[in-house]
Amino acid sequence: LTPTDAAKIVYDIRLDSQRPSGFVLIASCPVSRVAMQSLNEALQARGIAAFIVWSASIIEAMLYNQYNDLLFAYFGVELKARQRSAERVLRESLRMEKRLSKDLIDHTFTKDPRNWRRIDLEPWSRFISSRAIIRSVHDKSYPDADTEGTGLSSWFRHNFYDFYHNGLEFWLANEYLVLHDGTKWEHVDSSDPRIQESRFSQEQGEVHRTHSLLSNCGLQAER
Repeated sequence: LTPTDAAKIVYDIRLDSQRPSGFVLIASCPVSRVAMQSLNEALQARGIAAFIVWSASIIEAMLYNQYNDLLFAYFGVELKARQRSAERVLRESLRMEKRLSKDLIDHTFTKDPRNWRRIDLEPWSRFISSRAIIRSVHDKSYPDADTEGTGLSSWFRHNFYDFYHNGLEFWLANEYLVLHDGTKWEHVDSSDPRIQESRFSQEQGEVHRTHSLLSNCGLQAER
């Protein structure tokens, strides 16, 4: 869905004297951040403030988690009848890893032998983008800031780090370590004066693992 297509959908709507209070777009394809912004701007121009977008990945997640009856009625998939044996779980994980690799990896970059050393040292360099946007299927605020409620935001950005056997790894934050007696590391605050002694300190990235079979959120690489 291109930004132009997103705006055209809005401007093709016939509005009578009573304007709608909201707008729902259901798309059988991915919807990029740029397309979301274009959609938002077009809706604002027509006086429609609230909108929800259900992209292909969000619809799939909702069918598997909330609307199992529709999943069975329209696609013949009955979750209760599926026995998730170790073999099936492994097969599904490999299928999802293959799908993620196809969508997220810059294969032209990885096939060039000149880049292999860098990929070995910097595994994140092989992704098509440095950052990913992770969204709850119930999110209504993206791409605006999530200011409602407390706790974990309904959408946020993370930096790609690497794949692992069961999904993706994201780089969350940096931490400082100080070496004691050449054998033990101590986590310290960034203001600790000891980190200036480069011989005894090291900056370490905090990596978080996300299971590849994301059940309640959608993921897209940020362009």
